[in-house]
Amino acid sequence: GLVAVGGSIRRINLHDLQGAAVSVGTSASEEDVLRIKVNDAANASLVSGMPIRSIVARDLAAMAVTTTGNSDLTTVRAAELGGVWSVAGDVGTVRSGVIDNWQLSTDGDIRRVQASEDVVGIDISAQSLAYFNMRGAASDLQIELDRAHDPLHANQFAMRSFRIGGSGADINVQSASSIRQISAGTLSNAAFFAGIDIGGGVDTSALSVDDSIFE
Repeated sequence: GLVAVGGSIRRINLHDLQGAAVSVGTSASEEDVLRIKVNDAANASLVSGMPIRSIVARDLAAMAVTTTGNSDLTTVRAAELGGVWSVAGDVGTVRSGVIDNWQLSTDGDIRRVQASEDVVGIDISAQSLAYFNMRGAASDLQIELDRAHDPLHANQFAMRSFRIGGSGADINVQSASSIRQISAGTLSNAAFFAGIDIGGGVDTSALSVDDSIFE
């Protein structure tokens, strides 16, 4: 079914959200933020014109989330995470156990994406992503960061840390400016491009990823 709130609402607490669409209007004031708590969400969607302070759930594996205007998403905590998410503003910290086929796009910056278990299928598009931390194995990762390099700020990074605790496979990271640190147990079929003008139409597939050039 459809749950529509034309104005603002500060809290939504639900046990399960099954096959439902939730729509929330804009904030009445800058102090109005939305907090959401749900147990399981399946084939569900959320559209919010309000900034979202937090989404706390057990299962968000089949959830679509969209914020409009310039609304931020501050915190996400879930045991399982997936679906297609589109955020108009900035994203704070996203913490999950399992991540499976999750897409996040934002016109702003992302503070942190973290998973405690193995992940498969992450597609992120943002201006910057400060910390990407997968404690287990990770595969099928696509990350595109558009923040342009600022020559007046030498310590500015589109990504400060990319970390995979276990094995990493099928990874493509494209950053318009610097990446400070990359760490992984092992990497297979992984490519990192830093300082590439993505918006300028550079075809990274034409760049060499043959590690023999460094021998």
